[in-house]
Amino acid sequence: MRNTILICTYSIFTIFTLQSQTTEATLPKQYILGGSLGFSSDKNGSPVDNGITSITIFPSNSIESSSGGFRLNSYIGRQVSENFIIGIFGGYAFSQGTNTYNNLISNEIQTSKSNGSDGSIGVFARFTLFPENTFNFFFQPNISYVGHKTSSTSENFTTENKYDYIRANIGLGMLYNITEKWRATLRLGNINYVTGSRAATQNNPKKSFSNINSNFSLASFQLGLEFRF
Repeated sequence: MRNTILICTYSIFTIFTLQSQTTEATLPKQYILGGSLGFSSDKNGSPVDNGITSITIFPSNSIESSSGGFRLNSYIGRQVSENFIIGIFGGYAFSQGTNTYNNLISNEIQTSKSNGSDGSIGVFARFTLFPENTFNFFFQPNISYVGHKTSSTSENFTTENKYDYIRANIGLGMLYNITEKWRATLRLGNINYVTGSRAATQNNPKKSFSNINSNFSLASFQLGLEFRF
């Protein structure tokens, strides 16, 4: 599966690069520089992070919990035709949470704290449906390497995990052309395939994993801005 994704991605970018040689003279603005920002906030739900996705549950012994985080992406791309852009991107995300709960064994009120962060770098291709319109839609396949770290502390006991994985996804979004050079973006969500491994720790051996998931919630929305030059 991983080899198939890599071969398809390489083929797409090769085709787009060859196409750019024939369309360069007709494009007034050939490059874009942009970024996007998303955030999330949750109260009285505990985020469970497996290094790939986060889901919210309500433990029966939880008294109060809260979590929040943000994701920042930046990228530069080249316009190879009116409909297609290829480029490279980097991203950083951070999240943290606290959970106050009743320890069912000791019957004491305790508090746990957790945080996670990841950095990513990759390549993308974007297909715009209606490039001549002021308001239009796009879908954007990309593939990236991600390094992810998590830490959880409860009663002076800390657990840390490190993950390395390849993520391939297809994202959906909207564009609004403010001027000839500036446009706003709204990323709506994506479908992901990830494959990688969790680093070995003192108590756990190295473990490989893979999964497919989709994310089309309010927490997946990211607002952004692009400059064309």
